[in-house]
Amino acid sequence: MAEPRVQWVTASPLWDGAVSVPERIRRPALLAFGSDSFMEDLAALLDAAPEQLADHVAIPKSHQAPPRGASSSWQPPAPANVKLYQPVHGHFSLVAATLVCRMTGLPDHRVDTARAERVGFVLRRTNAGGEEWAWIDDAVQGIKGWQPIASGQEITVAAHEERLPLFPVNFDEDDRRRRLLLGLIPTASIETLATAPALPPAAGAPAGDPRLDLVDERIIEQLKALQNPLGKTPPPSDAQAHEASLFILLDLAELLATMVLTTWPAILETPTPARPPDPSAGLYDLLSATAVGGDTALAALRAVWKQRDRIVLDGTTEPALSYDLRDWALNQDATRSTLQSAITAALGSPPAATDQPSETVAVARLEGPPGTLYVTRCVYEQPRCKPFHGALVSEPSTPFEIAGFFDPDAPSRPIVISMPEDTSIAGLRKFKNNVAFRVSAKLRDQLGCGGHALSFSIPIITLCAMIVLMIFLVLLNIVFWWLPFLRICVPGNVKIE
Repeated sequence: MAEPRVQWVTASPLWDGAVSVPERIRRPALLAFGSDSFMEDLAALLDAAPEQLADHVAIPKSHQAPPRGASSSWQPPAPANVKLYQPVHGHFSLVAATLVCRMTGLPDHRVDTARAERVGFVLRRTNAGGEEWAWIDDAVQGIKGWQPIASGQEITVAAHEERLPLFPVNFDEDDRRRRLLLGLIPTASIETLATAPALPPAAGAPAGDPRLDLVDERIIEQLKALQNPLGKTPPPSDAQAHEASLFILLDLAELLATMVLTTWPAILETPTPARPPDPSAGLYDLLSATAVGGDTALAALRAVWKQRDRIVLDGTTEPALSYDLRDWALNQDATRSTLQSAITAALGSPPAATDQPSETVAVARLEGPPGTLYVTRCVYEQPRCKPFHGALVSEPSTPFEIAGFFDPDAPSRPIVISMPEDTSIAGLRKFKNNVAFRVSAKLRDQLGCGGHALSFSIPIITLCAMIVLMIFLVLLNIVFWWLPFLRICVPGNVKIE
């Protein structure tokens, strides 16, 4: 007798609602759960009332907050397509299907793992014309990315296409033991891909050197804040100024050691270095001619560089290393610009512009252009039955979008970020700078169009209320100013009834 034919169908608890629509019963179901304990919730639901699984089928739904003044019955407009939200939003999405034999009652088909049989699912991107794209991960040839699938080949698995796992969940339904195959849909994924190319400078703006921005931020601006503490009450104490001076010198030495690779590493490590050739000679002469706390600025840089481990790790240093850049000769804008010019010359020509970043940056491969749709297909593979039986691929699921982190329809969960307790300069420097903002190309285009101002407004009714309040206070003071001088005496022999 021939082996019964195997077929993928939707999750068995959903058959009653899908049996009248053949397209729905052949499709894997998309399930959405809004809790971190979604697996425990799913197990409890299948154990108590499997038919309630229909309440978790993903539908187009928005979680926008109601606008101010909206009625209690206000509901946000539903998006055009099903949206699957990320775990950071508190939502988890599953694909659910049942592998059955085409017999009376549609019994579950057993996956024989001893014969290397396996089940899984693939995640594919689609376009407006319905063309599917498979995620290819070929480690041998180093190919990784979305690859289009030829028309008519959607029910096959592409070479090196990524398979995501399906896991079984057993439950009782109508006095029968059933098996449901589930897989967690990756709504957030990090892959090592190239970022968007850097935007050219805005029209009319000169091409800048990013290294100079770092020098301005870490050296020039910090030096200005230390020497001219505008708006700081009280000004920094001597101990604070000495600590800040050490870190400014250390930052300057670090920038020179890392960005001027030809001469300055040797200058900082050698007790009596020789004068370097141009273009670093100007900076060398400037630092050798200016004094910092009884030493030259060059000697102070070498001393701080020698003790950098102790300064950074525990915030302490030897008593001899006590510098105060408030008294540095380079304390005026003119002489400070001389320092900036000398550093600029020492850095040499800026790096050649390139459309690709100097380092490989991890970006999310699931964050496509707005409106990008995806589908899932379940896969049943029988390696020992080849070439007579290839992989059995299901029909596509309902197309869906993957919501981005800042999607306006996404729900939000409370997030608490604990800030450092040690707020000293040494304490803050212990933390690795591992946070970056990735700006979309569209937003970068808008930011490059011109300057933007940040402002906040106070409602006019608040100003009017403050003015009226001050008027009433002045009037009351005029009328009742004499009350503190009024003294009321009650005789002791008067009986008050």
